[in-house]
Amino acid sequence: MSCESLQQQLASLQALQASFESAYDEAIKTGNISEALKLKSEIEIKLENLKKELFSFEKPLNLQKQYAKQLEILKNTGILEKFNSPPPSLPEINKRLQEKKELISRKIEQGFTKLLLVPFGLDLNTLIQTYGELLKQHAKNKTLLDRDGNTLELNNEKPVWVWDQLQKSIDGNSLIYFPKEYTANHGGQTKQEVIARQGSWQILLLEEDPVIPRVGAGQTIKDRPQLEANKTPIEYLNLLKTDPYKGESGLTPEDWFTYAIMNLEEKNQVIDDWRNNKDSISYLLGSYFASGGVPRAFWRRFDKRADLYAWRPDNHDGDVGARPVVRI
Repeated sequence: MSCESLQQQLASLQALQASFESAYDEAIKTGNISEALKLKSEIEIKLENLKKELFSFEKPLNLQKQYAKQLEILKNTGILEKFNSPPPSLPEINKRLQEKKELISRKIEQGFTKLLLVPFGLDLNTLIQTYGELLKQHAKNKTLLDRDGNTLELNNEKPVWVWDQLQKSIDGNSLIYFPKEYTANHGGQTKQEVIARQGSWQILLLEEDPVIPRVGAGQTIKDRPQLEANKTPIEYLNLLKTDPYKGESGLTPEDWFTYAIMNLEEKNQVIDDWRNNKDSISYLLGSYFASGGVPRAFWRRFDKRADLYAWRPDNHDGDVGARPVVRI
């Protein structure tokens, strides 16, 4: 049953319940309540069953709690104030989940349980600047940590570094999103095209653990081996077209900086801490730019900053991997 028909039935039952309450009051007055009580029981059972089906992802995703926390962070960091597009409501998120119920159910079993609300339509430079300012605040408060709880130092003059060639693509709105291949015939979209088709917000599910595993450190969850480091962007992109990875896609820079902000505010930790010999650099497979590079992002420990750089799509390294997501 589609989400729309479920919602229509729920609305109809709620209307019926409202009319029943009036009839029930009248039945109480006349003493003829036997049939009214029977109808009341039937309506309550149907309502409860429909609500369970309509909001079936609440329990496995702890959706209300995650949603409330994301909104709190988006507000406290000033992102909502800077962005003139309201975030999707919780009912809208539930609706989208139901529209992809089969896929989402499978991906939850495979470990994709972390919600991420991405203000994709917000200027990327604004997201980068916001992350930089938050890094400064945490460093000042001694709450800038790696995932082992160790305090990190920060380059306050340049908390986030962006490669100049990539910066030109960002400033010129020439970055390509969701390429089908990393060539001149990429088949991707501009940022404005994505916004026109999908809206200004992206709703993602990620794996709960933010670490991209090195070779040999990945786990198999349900029937899905985690993607490990040391593959090229081309190889990762091709893998995402096959089982058990179908329905997944790569991160965009907007996704990465939003996730970095959320993780910093929730846990006081940076993500993709390259030189701790456990975490990996993250290829942003959902983006591509004209000179032929695939962006990658990470925390550069010895320079005390976050980096947004790029590599050729046929390059690989043992400490560079990819973080797939499910878009709903």
